[in-house]
Amino acid sequence: MSSPYQLDMLKFRRQKYARKVRRKDAVANVKHHQLTPQKIKTLGPGVHTDGETLNLWVSDNLSKRWMQRVSINGRQRNLGLGGYPRVGLAEAREQTRDNLSIIRQGRDPLQEKRLARQQAKLQASLPKFRDFATFVVNDRHEGKLDGDSFKQWMRFLTKHAFPVIGDKRIDEIEEAQVKAMLRPIWLEFPETAKRVRQRTETVFDCARSEGWMAGKDNPAGKHILKALPPQPDNTENHLSLPYSEVSDAIATVWNSDADLVTKLGFEFLVLTGARTAEVRNAVWSEFDLDKRIRTIPAAKMKMKRDHTVPLLDRVLEILDEARTLTDGEGLVFPNERERMKGILKPMSKSVFLVRLNDLKIEAVPHGFRASFRTWAEEQQPHSEAAAELALAHGKKTKVVQAYARSGLLETRRGLMRNWEHYLKTGEVLPFEWVTSDLKPLPGQHLLAA
Repeated sequence: MSSPYQLDMLKFRRQKYARKVRRKDAVANVKHHQLTPQKIKTLGPGVHTDGETLNLWVSDNLSKRWMQRVSINGRQRNLGLGGYPRVGLAEAREQTRDNLSIIRQGRDPLQEKRLARQQAKLQASLPKFRDFATFVVNDRHEGKLDGDSFKQWMRFLTKHAFPVIGDKRIDEIEEAQVKAMLRPIWLEFPETAKRVRQRTETVFDCARSEGWMAGKDNPAGKHILKALPPQPDNTENHLSLPYSEVSDAIATVWNSDADLVTKLGFEFLVLTGARTAEVRNAVWSEFDLDKRIRTIPAAKMKMKRDHTVPLLDRVLEILDEARTLTDGEGLVFPNERERMKGILKPMSKSVFLVRLNDLKIEAVPHGFRASFRTWAEEQQPHSEAAAELALAHGKKTKVVQAYARSGLLETRRGLMRNWEHYLKTGEVLPFEWVTSDLKPLPGQHLLAA
């Protein structure tokens, strides 16, 4: 037989257990004041509770909506959970549990719901990749891209990017979709694939600057290269002529049926070691004929640095003849067809290449820079720094870096004079350093004896 003490302990334990069950039921809304779908159908106007925090409000016209009464940061708040029957009883209870969990973590479900609505509204307004990419390229066209570059950007994106990701919202595109876009061309057309990736990366960078990527990494960033197979090394030198044949190439172009602008521009390209774009986009405001120099602004240069070019006798003669075509305004070497209509537009990007192909000259325009560099290497000893600076090369040896700050303008002028003289006569003049140009870094002795 149990003692009085044992009976008291048993009673205490039963009471403790009952209190625990009641607390659990109240929090979970499981037993107390629980609604049912059948009971909800019979409810009249008023507030009907389903448990500790969940209520069903019934209006005078018997429309029903769920409200949750909670305390957030010490304030009593009503959280709307939606109308009944669109939000059913089970879903309302689930929302109730989720909100209570959020509050216990010290967060505000009202604020989070408001932010979620704002984010959804923002995402609904985000553009598709096709539309935003077109805007970005047009914007760059206004600032940095010339007409041909603009067309090339759009051609690459239209052909390779838009069919795969063009109709997807800019923030929804993942790395896997970019890889699917690149794989068909990655090995077969490696240079094209590189440009497509770079230009797609630029579009996503612009989207991130607008705050549209929600903290995502750029899906076309360089990290994607690790997920693609290594490309074959198809690096080839630009097709060029031996320097001994360059003079004949100039004569061949002059004796052809090319228009005068093309002839003048081509010889200017060869004599100054310029890139095609630096000839096509040359404008008179860059030239100081009294000082016999041309200063190309950084925006037009591949290495994004100002580049000063010395102008020699034959180059000045070319400019004098070109001035008669444009009255010394705007472009120096405009498109001939457009010029005849009174419109000044740059020559076609391929104008020199097409002419060289037509004349069976086995070189590309860029190759004449290589011809000049080889001539300087073999016929102008110790001219490495001057020759590299003349070509505005980005990768510099220690020798070039030591003298890069001075620009070696007068030394380069002498080197280019020797190049012009060689092309005219076939004679090789000695290369000489101009003392005023020499500003090596302290402690360096880089000139060969």
